Amino acid sequence: MNEKTNKTFEEEMKRLEYISEKIESGELSIEKSIELYSEAQTLITDLEEKIKHAKDMVDNLEKVDK
Repeated sequence: MNEKTNKTFEEEMKRLEYISEKIESGELSIEKSIELYSEAQTLITDLEEKIKHAKDMVDNLEKVDK
């Protein structure tokens, strides 16, 4: 699952929270846990990029205001 999605930050966070809960429940097979872990890694990378982009936008706005 390496393709980018058009989901919002909030949607991706909810999915990440769901995955975390499922993995922590201990009820999944090892294969399903690994699959969800991989999806979580992709979500984390995307979320980090969105945070960096938002921070850059704020930094640029602060420069304009000075």
